[in-house]
Amino acid sequence: MAICRYNSNMYNSFNKISFLLLFVSITLIILISGCNNKPKPIMINPDLLKYDWEAEKDRNNIINSLNIEDDSLLYQTLTFASGGYDLIAPYKIYYDTLFITSDRNLDHHKIGLTTFKYKIIKVDSLKLILKEIFPNSERDTVVFNKQIRIKKNDLKIERIDFFSGFSLGIRPPIQSLSIGADSVMYHYGYCNTKHNGLSKHKLSPVEFARIQNRLNYIDRNNFVLGTDIRYESHLRLYIKTSNDSIETRGSFSYIYDELDSFIIYLTYKERYMNLIPINDEEFSFRYDRFGGLN
Repeated sequence: MAICRYNSNMYNSFNKISFLLLFVSITLIILISGCNNKPKPIMINPDLLKYDWEAEKDRNNIINSLNIEDDSLLYQTLTFASGGYDLIAPYKIYYDTLFITSDRNLDHHKIGLTTFKYKIIKVDSLKLILKEIFPNSERDTVVFNKQIRIKKNDLKIERIDFFSGFSLGIRPPIQSLSIGADSVMYHYGYCNTKHNGLSKHKLSPVEFARIQNRLNYIDRNNFVLGTDIRYESHLRLYIKTSNDSIETRGSFSYIYDELDSFIIYLTYKERYMNLIPINDEEFSFRYDRFGGLN
């Protein structure tokens, strides 16, 4: 006759193991549930930022500008350093963070690549709010308002000729540029340009439309450059349309914002474009390397 004996030690061990397994399972469930409840990072649509922005004054009475053109920042003043601003800087957006790669360093004794990081607190059709998180987390939150430009003309470009060159105190790009109605852009870089010598680029319909639109933001009566004698030979601009032509010379106006914005756009356009060098072709620019008529 088989005799079943009750083993209290074995029973207690079994209970302990069961309790331990139950405890581990509950802990894992809590941890997994807690992880799932964490807020997911916000995905920012990069297209929301591709406009011209002007910041409200900060506590140091500084007004920042941020003009975004495709994959480059065109005329941005966020990464100020000794010697001026990085007018052209590559950027990228990862979730809700804006990364700006600058070739200036906030340490005035060093110059090198620095990646600035800004948290995008808000962006919509009218406002952009950034908070710097590296390298200076103590900096003011920067509040930008979208620059709403009004169409003031309906000029159809047949040709644009532009020259930027000599001035005292700064080292501007010395170049001649020409864009025809066929949307082909010819460029000759003499000094301080990304592309040296003769090169060209076929503008896409979007690129050509951007130039056309920026041109039509300018009041027809405001195509007047400044007359500061220090910059007398700095800029030349000629615009030919189907029924009109405009030509002006001088420096930045510092009065007509749309005209100055258009000049900056033309001056630094070759910096963020991949122009094709051409050695077996000639092109006659309106302006020579000294800004005189050819």
